[in-house]
Amino acid sequence: MHRRADSDPAMQRLSLEMMLRSQGLERTLRDLANAMQGQRIDDVTTLMRVEADGTTLRFVYEMSIDEPTLPPAMRDGVLTQNCTQDALRPLIGAGATIEHVYRHADGSDYGTVTVTRALCGY
Repeated sequence: MHRRADSDPAMQRLSLEMMLRSQGLERTLRDLANAMQGQRIDDVTTLMRVEADGTTLRFVYEMSIDEPTLPPAMRDGVLTQNCTQDALRPLIGAGATIEHVYRHADGSDYGTVTVTRALCGY
C-alpha cells in the first residue's frame, strides 16, 4: 500500500488533502519540504533543496547550461505541469504558491517560475 501511495497520483492527492485538513497549509508545506531530498532531474538539472516559507513551497535547482535565462517555453511548461499535476492541486487550491528557482552552478539567477491558484485558473 505504501508503494502504491508513492506512485499513485490519486492516493497522493488524498494524502495531501488529509494533511491539509488536519495540519493546515503551512505545516503541510513544512512537512513536505522536510521530506524531500535533492536529486538529479535530468542531464542539466539538479534539485538542490526544497524549502517552505509560510504558504510558499520553493524548489531550488542548479542548472548546468550555457543559456543566460530560462526560456519562455520552459517557463510555460513548468507552469502547465504544476497546474495540471493531480498531486499539487490540493496545495495550490488551498492557497499555496509553488516556486521553482533555477540557478546556474555559480549561483547566478537563471529564472524563477511562480505557480499560484490564480495563474492555474482554479
